[in-house]
Amino acid sequence: MTVLDVVAVAASCIALERLGEIIRHPRGVLRGPLALALVGVATWTLAATGVHLGVLGTAGVLVLAALEMIGSWMVVLSGTWAALIISYRGHLVTHQLLLISCVPVMAMVGLLATPSTRSLVVVRIEQVDGSTVLQWGPTFWAFTLIAGVFVGIICALGVGATVATVPGQRAAMVLLMVMIAPAGVTWAFFVADPVSGRWSVVPPLLLALAMLGWTWMQRRLPGLAHLPITAVRVMREVQNGVVVLTPDLVVLETNAAARAMIADGPHRREEDLVGRRWEQVVEPALAALPGVGQTLRATTRQGRVLELTVEDVGGDGTLPALVIAAADVTELTRLRAHLADQATRDPMTGCRNRRFLDQRIPALVARSAQHQDASVLMLDIDRFKAVNDQYGHAMGDRVVIAVAEEATAALPPGGDLVRTGGDEFLLLLPDTDVSGARAIGDLVRRRCSELQFATHGAPVTVTVSAGVAQCRPGMTADDLLTAVDRALYRAKNDGRDVTRA
Repeated sequence: MTVLDVVAVAASCIALERLGEIIRHPRGVLRGPLALALVGVATWTLAATGVHLGVLGTAGVLVLAALEMIGSWMVVLSGTWAALIISYRGHLVTHQLLLISCVPVMAMVGLLATPSTRSLVVVRIEQVDGSTVLQWGPTFWAFTLIAGVFVGIICALGVGATVATVPGQRAAMVLLMVMIAPAGVTWAFFVADPVSGRWSVVPPLLLALAMLGWTWMQRRLPGLAHLPITAVRVMREVQNGVVVLTPDLVVLETNAAARAMIADGPHRREEDLVGRRWEQVVEPALAALPGVGQTLRATTRQGRVLELTVEDVGGDGTLPALVIAAADVTELTRLRAHLADQATRDPMTGCRNRRFLDQRIPALVARSAQHQDASVLMLDIDRFKAVNDQYGHAMGDRVVIAVAEEATAALPPGGDLVRTGGDEFLLLLPDTDVSGARAIGDLVRRRCSELQFATHGAPVTVTVSAGVAQCRPGMTADDLLTAVDRALYRAKNDGRDVTRA
């Protein structure tokens, strides 16, 4: 037994111990491939060492040869599995591939177990310089060719994933490839010189050491247990939509979020969009894109509010393409509208406040310049201070809320109710002349006079006074408010509970 054999056995035992640790404390998305690799390298290394030593006789050597192929195939499968995961090829495809790829090794073991077909795998067993050497048959080399194809796939996927990985994680990917590379080189030496037996133990041993080194690094660098981050993965998973277009607006690529937001009709697969013009695959509201650096806000037929921002990523001529970033701002728009609405409402009554009046009154006044009717009606609760003094502010609040409800019920379409003071309200009445405004004032007065508020004694009743003013051409907002205030003052002087214009 050489030092190489001792090291191989020790590395296999440590690999099995690491396997137990992974089973007890699973973590990371690569735990499955790593566990399979540890089983594979331990089996391969121990079997290759046993064949090399030749301690079990001819029958034992054939069993070890079968284990050697099984172990090596486990390593190939684990590498393919890991490469598919880190390149985001999908776990379903991975499982199907692993199931199908078990066929070659099962066939090899079956041939080896049958005396009449054994020579197709192992031609003969020889002793060379005190070591047992297997001379492999044509089926083994076919098996090796298949394994080589898988190794090529692993290398292609690994290099692609390394290139696509963001710079902050690329070093770890390069390190893993460097750790595995010596095993691949020595495996190539074994293929080139299978007769001497010098290389039979070295590839699995180096792989075992690489796997042990990786598991050791994972324990000290937890980030290695996670998938590498790639720009493609970020584009797929980001919640905002991303669409890449040619300069003449032909779709090159989309992510799932973009397809859910912008695609018109039931076909929202990427192949239904790529190669078609932008206006052919989106709703009409989104068809006209803004200029580069500008944002379009549009509402879809489903009521979603989208913001599309266009960026030119090929301004220097090296990458002629447009990128559209799409964001669903429906909830944000609703929240903004709600906050804007609340900012112009009186919290106690729910009617509008003075901020709303300042925003709305200029538009109402402007109607007179267009020869359209517009009037205002001011209400004031009579002797409201006495209600507060005698029955308390809680009763006063009940009175104010009830009067606001009656005034709101009397509003015509397009009208607004504004609380301008503690017991004063202003009704903005577009398309209403002075007679119509007086009729509304009388209606509100009558309804308010019928209100009764229960107390421990006699119920409380209230009346309101109303002043009316119609906006005339040439009047300003201040003129209109002054006119209605004077009308209300006349109603108060005329005995209250009346309407004056």
